[in-house]
Amino acid sequence: MRSRLSGAPYSNQEAFGLDMTGDFAAAWLPAIFVPITGIVFPAVFIVLTGRVITASE
Repeated sequence: MRSRLSGAPYSNQEAFGLDMTGDFAAAWLPAIFVPITGIVFPAVFIVLTGRVITASE
């Protein structure tokens, strides 16, 4: 008996039925890296700069 997902893209019975192919992985990169570069990196820089300024007083 054939599986219903046998002809669906990204379905080789892996976790959640998804195979992390190049196109699928590349589609998620902007959603991951834009918040990292726009929010996380500046926040880390501000915190570290604040610690340097307050340590020198």
